[in-house]
Amino acid sequence: MNRWTVKRGIVLSVAVFLTLVPSAAAAPIDEALAVLDEAVDTFNARDLDTHMTLFTDDVEVFTGIDTPLLFKGKAAWKAFHDEVAMLPLARFQHHTPTARIYGGDTVVVNAYFSFTVFDEDGQAETQGGRYSTTLVKQEGKWLIANYHFSAFF
Repeated sequence: MNRWTVKRGIVLSVAVFLTLVPSAAAAPIDEALAVLDEAVDTFNARDLDTHMTLFTDDVEVFTGIDTPLLFKGKAAWKAFHDEVAMLPLARFQHHTPTARIYGGDTVVVNAYFSFTVFDEDGQAETQGGRYSTTLVKQEGKWLIANYHFSAFF
């Protein structure tokens, strides 16, 4: 074997290895994004008991859309959800998330959302905007520590 063949073999081996090994950051980001998907699914299913397990006890949420601007703590956030649950139907959707991880235990996500509520007459009102959320890993579990919603201008 000549040196060129050996070098090509090494380069090819490294390239194959790098395509087969996922990014070290991809797994935690995927786990954190899965928590956000679960939050959406449990909210839409009105499974608030499971939904609230996805938040830190000291969660803070800026809604800024037709509600008080700041909810502090899980109890305040749950009270808001209890009010929403009295509506005939409410749906939350999110899309186009981007995520970054910091220090291995904090993920920041930005995305777009739509929130639709239906009144007793079946009339729908949809609000859209963008949101940022911070998830932290506590005792091996990703939890939502912060949401910040804002409407489009």
